[in-house]
Amino acid sequence: MKRLTLLLLCAVSVVGCSSSPKTWRPHGFASPPGVPKDAWDVCANSMLSDTSRIITGPAHEGGFQAMQPYEQDCVRAEYLRACLSEAYQLERAQGLRLRPNAVNWAPDWKDALDDAVDRFCDDEGGGTPGVRGLVNVLNEKAEENGRRCVPCTTH
Repeated sequence: MKRLTLLLLCAVSVVGCSSSPKTWRPHGFASPPGVPKDAWDVCANSMLSDTSRIITGPAHEGGFQAMQPYEQDCVRAEYLRACLSEAYQLERAQGLRLRPNAVNWAPDWKDALDDAVDRFCDDEGGGTPGVRGLVNVLNEKAEENGRRCVPCTTH
């Protein structure tokens, strides 16, 4: 009887864990809640391109490939927050989206990104000086190209 009870408890805990929603990670494959897919695709591809360069570019110079996974998550979260904020501002400045089947931004999209940056970039996590320096370099490179932050547009 004890074995059956223990087995049932294990099964219930596995089901409970697998049915709970996973926390969003800034890896470029699944958008945070409230971000339109077309905006996400452009920003995620830009982020993956800029951080995956292993021979040249700011990510290479900043040692992105040698960073710990939690530090890389911080860089990605900061990059995506800046890129999506830029896309949102551009869209607001240009008026309503007129593309067929366009999905609007949900009201809490920025909260989800702010939470991710807080979670991945705190002082005990990935908010190391190297990470902060790389984020600054990525933003400076974008500014040199005439952008306030990372390159991103949905139009």
